[in-house]
Amino acid sequence: MQKPSIPDKYHDLVRELGSDGKSNRAIAEHLGTLGIKTTHAAVGRIRKEQREERSAIAKEVVREQLAPTLTADVKRLERLVRNAMKRVAGKGPNSRPDDDAFCRLAEQARKLIDTKLKYSGAGDEGPSLNADLSKLSEADLERVAAGDFGPLTGERAS
Repeated sequence: MQKPSIPDKYHDLVRELGSDGKSNRAIAEHLGTLGIKTTHAAVGRIRKEQREERSAIAKEVVREQLAPTLTADVKRLERLVRNAMKRVAGKGPNSRPDDDAFCRLAEQARKLIDTKLKYSGAGDEGPSLNADLSKLSEADLERVAAGDFGPLTGERAS
């Protein structure tokens, strides 16, 4: 294994200089004045590792904050979608949902759910909720408008 060109005790200095707006090359030159022979690429690797570490810590903090409310928020969102679907579907038993209004509403609901799942950490694994809602079949549109959010049966014929 290759010996690191920047000793661990200088990693905080690399972070501080980077926070001050110094470029990787300028940081490498500064370390050179301290007797540490290194390259701007090595500085870049250290800074990337530091950013990834800070990012992981920030994500964990956000997850801890969102976790207690995730289930309640998803249930609240489902109720809002059901109520909106009833409005979009119209009043009469034979009325059909307005496709454009439905697609806009469903897209907004998908974005809200994806955002919540992403920041809670629950959306890291598995398929995304991204779907082309304009391709939903008439049967699926009617089922969703009636408040049935089960699996979709198929795509609308073009």
